[in-house]
Amino acid sequence: MQNAADAVPGPMDCWLALYDLTPHPVIGVERRDLALDCGPLGRVARRDNLVGGASRFGMETEQANGIIGEMKHTVAQHWRAEICRHGGTLGDGALVEPAFGYPDFEYPTERT
Repeated sequence: MQNAADAVPGPMDCWLALYDLTPHPVIGVERRDLALDCGPLGRVARRDNLVGGASRFGMETEQANGIIGEMKHTVAQHWRAEICRHGGTLGDGALVEPAFGYPDFEYPTERT
C-alpha cells in the first residue's frame, strides 16, 4: 500500500478513517500537532498544512479546503452534544474543549 488513501474507496472516507481519534486535553498552547503526518509540514495542525497534503489523499486543494471547512463547522456545532450523548459530563467537555477551538488553525504556518 502506497498511502492511506489506497485503503478506502473515496476521499471523504479516507479523511474520516484518518481522523477517527479521541480528543485529549491540550498540552501545547502555541503549536498543536496532529496524531498523524498529513501535509508537507508533517503533523502541524494548521489548515495550510492539511490542504498542502491534499494530493496524498487523492484530492485537489479546493476539495480539501471544502471538506476541512465542512468538518470544522460540523465539529464546532456538535461536539458538546456528542460528548454528552456518549456519556460524557460537562466537566469532561470542559477538559477537552480546547481541542475543538484552536484559533491558530487558520493562521499560515511559519516555515523554519
